[in-house]
Amino acid sequence: MSERKRVILVVFDGLRRDMMTPALMPNLDRFRRRSVDFPLSRTVFPSETRVAVSSLVTGHHPGDHGIVANAFVSRSAGRIYTSRLADLDRLAAARGGRLLQRASLGERLAAAGRRMAVVSTASPGATRLLNHRAGELGHVTISAHGAEASQPASALDAAIAHAGPVPPGALPNTERLHWSVDVLLDHLVPGYDPDLAILWLSDPDSTWHYRGIGSPEGLAALTGADAAFGRVLDRAAAEPEESRPAILVMSDHGHITARETIDLPSLVDTAFPGTDHQPGYSGGISLSLPDPAERARVARWLLEQPWCGHVITRGGDGGVGLVPGSFDRRLLGCEHEDAPDLYYLLATEDGVDGNGIDGSCLFHNAVPIGGSMHGGLHPRELANVLVVGGRGARAGHASPLPAGTVDVAPTILTLLGLPGADGMAGRVLHEALSEEPHGLAGITEETRSGGRTVRRWRIGQRAYLDMATAP
Repeated sequence: MSERKRVILVVFDGLRRDMMTPALMPNLDRFRRRSVDFPLSRTVFPSETRVAVSSLVTGHHPGDHGIVANAFVSRSAGRIYTSRLADLDRLAAARGGRLLQRASLGERLAAAGRRMAVVSTASPGATRLLNHRAGELGHVTISAHGAEASQPASALDAAIAHAGPVPPGALPNTERLHWSVDVLLDHLVPGYDPDLAILWLSDPDSTWHYRGIGSPEGLAALTGADAAFGRVLDRAAAEPEESRPAILVMSDHGHITARETIDLPSLVDTAFPGTDHQPGYSGGISLSLPDPAERARVARWLLEQPWCGHVITRGGDGGVGLVPGSFDRRLLGCEHEDAPDLYYLLATEDGVDGNGIDGSCLFHNAVPIGGSMHGGLHPRELANVLVVGGRGARAGHASPLPAGTVDVAPTILTLLGLPGADGMAGRVLHEALSEEPHGLAGITEETRSGGRTVRRWRIGQRAYLDMATAP
């Protein structure tokens, strides 16, 4: 009989690499030092949660899986807010039942007769996307946001029977995080025995958005999430060595401080009345007319605004966008029929805020000044945590190679002894699994356009966004 292999993936929503310190997060820091760390790991663009979740579970970029922003205007389904389950259902129906347009981890595991379980304190939409067909695949998803976001809906009742009622959400959300660990360790692992378990911790993201990265609450969110993770490590260490799981830890994106708000709706509505646009720090504009000249006119206007950073357009040569100063959607991996005709990012700065946190941006949304944002191409947003440890992984190694969110799915499949990683945009992180020479090398490439730059790393045909700069 073949040996059973199991994987636990723990996601710290929004965690910046530089905040993963021994003082704030001793359990995660200890795990990182004993495992394989990827200091050059990067997320996808837009650096938003539901986009990154979809890349995590498919091993593909947004242009392939079709979740092209947290909020966007679909050509077939209208305005979509991916945090809302009804909107995801409407999008799936418009796409002929395929919410994600590439196979997910849940679908691949079910085809191989394997089990997957999710315990999540993320939004209902993010939780759904982690295994969007869980109910029909015979898998289990338990959401702290209620039965509607759980699959099957009865799964939440069973979790409450073991772990008690879901604690109220809070900033920081530590009590709810520990509830989710209770559900995972004392209910799902012994009762459902999943081959792959995903534990999604909503902090520090939710607390940082509304209290700030370096605030007392923001720091407490780190220590609380780390304590919850420490319990997972302790339980894994208590198992016999031959049955211990592989453990992957990651964050979906980073954060930068929101320093000043801009009234984007008024600005865009005045300049281009009647256009569909999704305002924010990382926003998008979809035009009713497919005329490239009209897209070019909007792009030029955006690039002339003092509050604008980067502009990404439909059309161009694959690198430079439709007009000088812009970039092609294909360069950033977000070329899709439902993607905005133009993505735009508000301006960022590299200086430190009052709490000593570097990186800030202009913004338009509900977070307060001094809170934090993500979605763009600042290096603090794109740099994400990625560590591979536990059974089957090397110990005490920091990889010099670029890696990213798209590499997680193929690596998990390999750890579980399953085929299917071929054809994904991501690669198997063999350097985390074996000390054998891998012969890989990362190459840096830059695309310049009108004084702006997008920098990527490349390993063979695979590219990873690193950062972008603007005047």
